[in-house]
Amino acid sequence: MSFKPGERVACVNDCFDEVVEKIYAALPKEGTVYTIREVFPGRMEFVGGNPADSVDAVLLRELKNPKDPRHVYGRELGFAAWRFRRLEELTDVQKERYGLGQEAEAEETNTAYVGSYNDV
Repeated sequence: MSFKPGERVACVNDCFDEVVEKIYAALPKEGTVYTIREVFPGRMEFVGGNPADSVDAVLLRELKNPKDPRHVYGRELGFAAWRFRRLEELTDVQKERYGLGQEAEAEETNTAYVGSYNDV
């Protein structure tokens, strides 16, 4: 799954290993919408994967984390791209579950969701 910087995505999996929870300052929450800041080749090493195993990773504008202690150039710790879906790729059930129905549709058409008095 390849994202581009600036794309809006929703987190669809926020189940993280204990070691990840300890080293990250901020983790994404399922159902929350984020903006892709950067995409890069990542690895599954922190959760018991082989250091050579590669996975698409993303950084999010809304979350900042410490530098990866195992990265030669000190890249910020990122998240596996499979944890996210583009808003237009969410199913109607996911949109309803995450409360993104009207907001996601507005995002897809680049219009603002204003809501109604019932939303207050």
